[in-house]
Amino acid sequence: MTITLTREEAQQMLNALEAALSDDQPYIARCKQTAETFRARLAQPEPEPVAWVDWDEHGDAFLTIKDCGVPLYTAQPQREWHGLTHEEKMEILTRSITAPSRIDVAEAMLKEKNNG
Repeated sequence: MTITLTREEAQQMLNALEAALSDDQPYIARCKQTAETFRARLAQPEPEPVAWVDWDEHGDAFLTIKDCGVPLYTAQPQREWHGLTHEEKMEILTRSITAPSRIDVAEAMLKEKNNG
């Protein structure tokens, strides 16, 4: 079964999950990973329709003007993921003193490597 959420619903779920995760206890690591997944999904741009289609009284499909009919989308191109090298990981460990700042540095490096 697939459940589709609107962006607003997903944002509400993320906000609630992050509020519940304000404690740094180890047993909530999977929940934090879920929050990161939501955050990444919400950061993706919304796809734009490439055309709209409608059907006539005979059931024949035809292209129509914008916002009239059903939007058609292309498949999102799959981007290759670029992770951190061993050297970059060592740099993060030596550049930052606190765990949160290490996370921020790693996130910034990954974002730059992945055109984000």
